[in-house]
Amino acid sequence: ERVTVSLPMPQFISMPLEVKSIATFLGISPIDILDAAHPIGVVALSGCSNIIVPVKSCNFLLNIEPNFHLMKDYCDRFHLTEVVVYCLDTMDKDNTAHIRHFAPAIGINEDPVSGVGSASLGCYLVQNRIVSIEEQLILFNALDIKFAADIFESLKENQMIEILNTVSGEKKKAILNEMSPDDRTDLFAILPDEETEKLIPLLDKDEQRRTRELLAYKENTAGGLMTTDYITVPEDVKIGYVFRELRIKARDIDFIQYIYVVDKMNRLQGTIPLKDLLTTNPQRKVSRIMD
Repeated sequence: ERVTVSLPMPQFISMPLEVKSIATFLGISPIDILDAAHPIGVVALSGCSNIIVPVKSCNFLLNIEPNFHLMKDYCDRFHLTEVVVYCLDTMDKDNTAHIRHFAPAIGINEDPVSGVGSASLGCYLVQNRIVSIEEQLILFNALDIKFAADIFESLKENQMIEILNTVSGEKKKAILNEMSPDDRTDLFAILPDEETEKLIPLLDKDEQRRTRELLAYKENTAGGLMTTDYITVPEDVKIGYVFRELRIKARDIDFIQYIYVVDKMNRLQGTIPLKDLLTTNPQRKVSRIMD
């Protein structure tokens, strides 16, 4: 049987990683890591920051004898919680990877269960597209919807289509609704019309309207490059209010160049370039600086 878990949104942390130091505390050569041909990564998940280290073979993995004192010092220096060492060379063809999970920084030299380690590795494998499409789907189905949508948007078009044809109806619906309108429209534009018409009803009503509006524009026209994600503010508020709106809404919008100012009837009164907004006193009225 297969056990799956629902994961919170992971973070992939970019930091200077010293291959020589990592190899030293694992008791191996740097070439043993580099030969695996996959990147070292850091995944922050459920309050833990885990470093993911590839090695080339299962036999090699099983024979690693770490220096836990050096490993703890390294983890403390870089604020890491655990070290996950893995290989894709497996003893059972139905397995994706074998791992060993070390956590001397929190008093556990080696965790024999490796639940958190496996979860971090799963996120890393999907993010780096290291596993096959079938294995990606298994991992993909266990991901938090927002993270799944972020991963989905970064895939190649043929990978997107393959996943849409394979995931459950509920997962498909959730991912399509979570996608940004412009990325979703780009995907629909390459699908046959009959496939697009099957997918649009899965969207919420507002998203259906947005998508049909964007699809109405021909690809590569100015309209086709537009997005219906934007921020509007009333004309009688202060700039400080606009800053609060930005903090709330900006995380869900891919690109912001202007703030749109509207009256009480929601009619456009003017725009504020973002660069002007950032240099304006928060106490000034929006109506005083809009174009």
